[in-house]
Formats: sequence, C-alpha cells, structure tokens
Amino acid sequence: SKTSTWKMPFLMFAVILGGAGTRAFQLAPSSRCVLRRSMSAAHLEEAKRQIGDGSAVLVDVREEKEYKEGHFRAATLAPYTSQLQAEVPPALLGETRPLYVHCAKGGRAKKAAEILKANGLDAVALTETFEELKDARLAELEG
Repeated sequence: SKTSTWKMPFLMFAVILGGAGTRAFQLAPSSRCVLRRSMSAAHLEEAKRQIGDGSAVLVDVREEKEYKEGHFRAATLAPYTSQLQAEVPPALLGETRPLYVHCAKGGRAKKAAEILKANGLDAVALTETFEELKDARLAELEG
C-alpha cells in the first residue's frame, strides 16, 4: 500500500476511537469545546439565597480599582494579589458563616478560597465571571 509507515499508527488510533481514518478528528467550523467549572444553577441559587439572607458572606477578591468600578453591595473586599496572599483580613478570620468568593474570571477566587480553607474557613469559589454573576443577579450591585 502507499500509506507511509508514519501514518499507520495515527490511522489505527483513529479507527480504535471509532472513526474511519482521520475524519474522526475533524470538527465543523462552528464546533467549540467549552469546559465549564461553574457551580450548578441550583448551587448558585443557594449561594444567592444565603448571601441575601445574611447566612453567608460574599467575598470579592478583585483589586480595589476593579471593586470601585462596580461591585456587589453585600461583598467584603479582600484583594487577592495585594492583601490575601499575605494575610487573611481580621474581619474574615473569625467568620463562622460560609464564604462565597468571587473575582473577575474565577482564577483568583479559586486560589483565594484555598487560602481561606487553609485558615479553617468554609470557603467556596464562585468560578463564574463577574459578568455572569451580575447576569445571574447574585446580589444587588453598587457603583
């Protein structure tokens, strides 16, 4: 056959995965793979309820400039980069209520929640973007 030896392992791999030849790996131009690590709608509704009734604390770990551009009224500011990496704010240290931690895109919230958990706090990272949380009406906005 005219199939070169370097193509054989690839073609065999494609056939094993259930496709015929390399067509198994082609995506339509409009296809997108999106990995979501967000909370389920039910969990987000629970966070919203707890923040609203005061049985949980919303922690904003964006920087002060981002916070001033717009934030949730109920949020406690604890900037990840300029503060939380060095020490947990005293106001949060004795907190017994669950902490819902958010930032602009989710990355800092995950890291901050890990720091808060390491300090004995019940922290949950909200991995939705700030815009998604606004759209979900997580809490009343200010600024």
